Amino acid sequence: MSTSKTEVIKNFKARSIIVSREFDAPIDKVWQAYTDGKVLDQWWGPSPWRAETKKMNFKPGGYWLYAMVSPEGQKHWARMNYIAINPLKNFEMEDGFCDEGGN
Repeated sequence: MSTSKTEVIKNFKARSIIVSREFDAPIDKVWQAYTDGKVLDQWWGPSPWRAETKKMNFKPGGYWLYAMVSPEGQKHWARMNYIAINPLKNFEMEDGFCDEGGN
């Protein structure tokens, strides 16, 4: 799967960031890469860290609770809340740090 450059648009007044990227791959495979916790765990995060999904419910009002795991095994927890989903097109979410319980 080849990719284009990631575009990032920051709006500090609105406290938002829009990230977009085009992939030379079937849309269903790209969608799965962002919406399936088992697949996300394979690539999400900066190397040599890895992601570890604790819970994922990909639907509006749902969330992804995951840890970024260091090479030494230290876990830093985060929660991605899903706000809106347009299947096979885009989704809107908010992401932030939390504890292991998602708080």
